[in-house]
Amino acid sequence: MKVLVVWASRTGNTEKIGKAIARAFPDARSCSVEDAPESADFDLAFVGAWLDKGGLAVEARDYIQDLDRIAKKQSRRPAVALFGTMGGSPESQRACDVLKKYYEEWKSAFPNLRWIGWRFWRGRVDPELVKAMSASMPMTEERAARIKAAEGHPDHEDCDQASEWGAFMLSKAKEE
Repeated sequence: MKVLVVWASRTGNTEKIGKAIARAFPDARSCSVEDAPESADFDLAFVGAWLDKGGLAVEARDYIQDLDRIAKKQSRRPAVALFGTMGGSPESQRACDVLKKYYEEWKSAFPNLRWIGWRFWRGRVDPELVKAMSASMPMTEERAARIKAAEGHPDHEDCDQASEWGAFMLSKAKEE
């Protein structure tokens, strides 16, 4: 089974998770969305995006849109799994709701792809973003705690989980 792992990464967090996923597939092609192939010549694609202020990286969405168009043209329906990073806790109800919303929207908007799952990990918040946020709005204790909790992520454990999740997605892609 041919595997592609691509990511849009601003701080390196999503790239790190993408490379961890690719470890599960020695023959996988892995790269940024800017260097991604303009072909649907694979069976499973992992597409990574970072979440910022409730929105997913536009570069990842643009790549998915192109992939959907190409898959239709090539009469293929490769499996796609969405992954990414965010500063807050991906396990929080708010984050789960936001991420599920985007996953469902993309699944509906890009029907030529076979959507099989999604997963996000915590990632360090860009210090420049923290600085900009602090200049425009007060730093609440809650926000400061989220930023502090994200420091050091993605860590070794996150990367191990990403690799395991990648292998699980492969088994899921084979089932469907």
